[in-house]
Amino acid sequence: GSAIDDFCDFRPFIAAAVANGMDPDVAQGFEDRFSCAIFNPGVGNSFWQDVDGDGTLEKYDLSAAQLGYPKLKRKYYGIDLFLERPFDGKWYARVDYTFSRNWGNTEGQLLSDIGQLDVSATQAFDFPELMEHANGLLPNHRKHQLKARGYYQLSDEWTLSGNFLYASGRPRNCLGIYPDRDNPGSGYRSSYFYCNGEAAPRGSYGSLPATYRLDLGVRYAPEWGKGMTLSMDVFNVFNRQSMQNVTEQYNQNGTTTVNPDWNRAVSYSAPRSVQFTARYDW
Repeated sequence: GSAIDDFCDFRPFIAAAVANGMDPDVAQGFEDRFSCAIFNPGVGNSFWQDVDGDGTLEKYDLSAAQLGYPKLKRKYYGIDLFLERPFDGKWYARVDYTFSRNWGNTEGQLLSDIGQLDVSATQAFDFPELMEHANGLLPNHRKHQLKARGYYQLSDEWTLSGNFLYASGRPRNCLGIYPDRDNPGSGYRSSYFYCNGEAAPRGSYGSLPATYRLDLGVRYAPEWGKGMTLSMDVFNVFNRQSMQNVTEQYNQNGTTTVNPDWNRAVSYSAPRSVQFTARYDW
């Protein structure tokens, strides 16, 4: 229910200082001196800042309304079901199914949808304008997930195994420029939940393709070599390379020009691979 991130909006400090009698022309100079500050989004915060530029820090107690950010939302619910067949000396199997929903206006300390790795210093919450229409399905939402695994013991020496995964595709966004280009909070180029001049709420542009993966393995534990195990695993047997991320920035370089890379794949799941393992326990 809470988070820590940075924000870079100088306007609440200037407004508070002017309301307390500071000369507006003096307070306006704070815009060039303020970079960013760490805070708890969506609630009141206290800051020490030198708004008038005299070299002395003054305390500013700003309410959530004064800061202008929405209440932080990050919700998850899920239903897990499983069916398991215990090992009887011959074979074992288990199937898991999860129905879930992950939604809100921030996923946490990182932004996986655009690949931003600045921990607790993401572009989310930098300005209130970035949070307009930000509520929706979060990047790691997977509505359906099905996992199946099992193994079959052919003999004391040979064992076959398999794993299967299905997961619904991640939500897709369209991030564009802010409609009001004269707004002080509009300087983050193609980072707003607006697309082609219209509101584009988070997760409203459909979903990426679902992920499928089948892994198979065989293990040989020879009677003549007690403690030795030789195994071969084939990952992603059908070589299905699912789209994991796409370019979500609709505009190019902060202009109205459409980004030619918009909606293009950025990464795919790993291709088929084979792993050989030799193990000896003593």
